[in-house]
Amino acid sequence: MPPAPPPVFSLKRGLLHAAIALGAVLAAGLGVALLVHPVSYEKFGEGIGQFAIFSTMAAFGASYLFQTGRRTWGWVTVGAYGALVVVVAVAVIVAAGQRDERARPAPLTPAERAPLEQVAEGDTLLLRHPTLGFSLPHPGPAFTEIDQAELRRLARGMFEPGMQVYGWFDETAGAVLVVGLMKDVGSREELEGFQQGFVQALREQPGSRLEVNTVTWSGDGGKADVRGTLPDGTSVAARGQVVRLAPGGPLYLIVLAAFTLEPGTLDFVLDGLRAGGLV
Repeated sequence: MPPAPPPVFSLKRGLLHAAIALGAVLAAGLGVALLVHPVSYEKFGEGIGQFAIFSTMAAFGASYLFQTGRRTWGWVTVGAYGALVVVVAVAVIVAAGQRDERARPAPLTPAERAPLEQVAEGDTLLLRHPTLGFSLPHPGPAFTEIDQAELRRLARGMFEPGMQVYGWFDETAGAVLVVGLMKDVGSREELEGFQQGFVQALREQPGSRLEVNTVTWSGDGGKADVRGTLPDGTSVAARGQVVRLAPGGPLYLIVLAAFTLEPGTLDFVLDGLRAGGLV
């Protein structure tokens, strides 16, 4: 009996297997992104793209080994790739869990939740936290304080559930100032998470416009600015600042958000925050 002809490698079949692997990784990456909501979708996408390229090469290589009769090495390649997939999946799950744990703000004490007090500094009226010491210019005599239930309805979707919020409203001018406070927010990623949440809340309003979306970071503190316009023409300006209010103390995220009919009306308040060395 004549010997069996040597196996022939089909490039078409190898490319088909590689394409299937590529599509599977990209589809899985999209599903994971929707489940874990990564802080940086751009970096997550880059990682998925690199893993997809590797998966394509691995699938093509395994196809070559199987088609040319090297089935043992083919199964070794498949097994090694499967183990790598498990490692990557576990890493993603652990990282997501750690991110969620970090994103969960530390509980504020009753003293940290104390209402802001009106104090005079020369001819300037300030809103000052009685225990943490940060202050900001009072928005004006026409502004009255908003009760907590109404404030949380107004700011729904803009702030974390564990954040302490304060608010003031000028009915005549149609202007609102909201101040938020959270503890143990100590990284650029967490500041960007707040920024992305605020941007998402703005974008969920059909017809809204996003005009400013920036983050700066230096040392262990930073600042995020978001500005836009709602469909009804209301101007929205938000600033989040991560600051250390006392030497050796925890980091705090202080959020100032202004809703006004005239853009820039409350910029003097957003620019006037003084806390932990900020002037």
